[in-house]
Amino acid sequence: MSDSTDLQQLGKYSILGELGRGAMGVVYRGLDPFIKRELAIKVLRADLLDKNERGPILDRFRQEAQAAGRLNHPHIVAIYEYGEDGDQVFIAMELLRGRELKEYVQDGEYFDPADAIRIVLQLLDALGYAHANGVVHRDIKPANILVQPDNNIKVTDFGIARLESSSLTQAGTMLGTPSYMSPEQFMGQRVDGRSDLFSVGVMLYELLTGEKPFAGNSFATIMHKVLKEPITPPSNLNLLVTPELDAVILKALSKRPDDRFQDAKAFAEALTLAKAGRPMPAPAPASDLDATVVQGAAPARPARGQAPQAVEEATVVVAPAGAANDSTQVISPTAKTQVVTPAASATPASAAAGRKPLLLGGAILLALALGGGVVMLGKGGESSAPVAVEAKPAADAGWILINSTPPGAVVLVDGGRYGGVAPVRLEVPAGAHQIVLRKDGFHEIEASVEVPRGALIPFDAELVSSQ
Repeated sequence: MSDSTDLQQLGKYSILGELGRGAMGVVYRGLDPFIKRELAIKVLRADLLDKNERGPILDRFRQEAQAAGRLNHPHIVAIYEYGEDGDQVFIAMELLRGRELKEYVQDGEYFDPADAIRIVLQLLDALGYAHANGVVHRDIKPANILVQPDNNIKVTDFGIARLESSSLTQAGTMLGTPSYMSPEQFMGQRVDGRSDLFSVGVMLYELLTGEKPFAGNSFATIMHKVLKEPITPPSNLNLLVTPELDAVILKALSKRPDDRFQDAKAFAEALTLAKAGRPMPAPAPASDLDATVVQGAAPARPARGQAPQAVEEATVVVAPAGAANDSTQVISPTAKTQVVTPAASATPASAAAGRKPLLLGGAILLALALGGGVVMLGKGGESSAPVAVEAKPAADAGWILINSTPPGAVVLVDGGRYGGVAPVRLEVPAGAHQIVLRKDGFHEIEASVEVPRGALIPFDAELVSSQ
């Protein structure tokens, strides 16, 4: 692939400059010479992909274009074209100016309820349209919501969206960002629009309180909270949250899809009623898996000055048993394992520091994501230095490819700081790591592995039946 400094043309588009760079590609500012329209061009660096990853990643890149490209909505980023030029694969899309919603909430700030509700109503309008057209986003989070200078939003990054007509994503595959994933995503079940609405509920909770309802410093901790733990009402953390708004959020965060809002329209109607101080027409159905409420208690907080540890908010892809995709590989036996007595994994308390209310406004920025990368433009369109939050490993990191026989073991690395379901590939800091594999009906396996910088270490575990 040509270097960004000498790339002048891509398909019919003139390249005006680079906007940002990620692990698997580059975002350029381009120009359609025929209609004189500036646009963003997301280019996948297929030449950098491992041969085993190339096919699935190219499929997912094409699916992003297909999913968003079939949608035409004022609150969804517009896709103009999918194209291939030599070894370069690209998506031409709307050039957006604004600020990622993530930037507003990452410092523990929270929104005035009126601002939060206005944003979420726009989001629900977009999702209702997408769902009606057979598209489930599956990765709704503040990083994928752009707040424009006029305070209207755009939903971006349909990279793991599911099309109703598509068979690309297998049943049993878990995709999403842990803190915003629904219970059915964690369990690898087939998802529908109600999973997106759960993620909207998580996001609304965070906008109003500055905290995630299922925060944790490890994948395992977050998964346990989403699947099992009760929810602290947001009004316990922000006195401006009314009982009516509490009820809407708790219904959205019900563990069972059948107990949530069944579509975006119903969610929006309930939210509009809550904004006016009116309750929902009927209470949420009760069930033993419903979003249980803990009254009168806020989440544990760290000591003053102690920064809470948080799991990385990258999108996770964990394949079902026997499957292999861009985040998993089935590997050959190379590492020795041993059966040990079950060890308790750490489950630290989640928390957040003090916070202040936040009102919308501020600089004009451009935010485009590619492999986790973020780029920004200042006022007047002058390019600022890209803020790189890339999916590629840090200089002192490597990977472990973990497989279990039989597949499907829960993987906990370093007490659950990293994890997934085997087979899975995990990025970890270089150095020694403790691996634990657990599966019902089998003895737990524990082993140590040394990961050199930049290396990919295969680890295969033969599980022994406990029957």
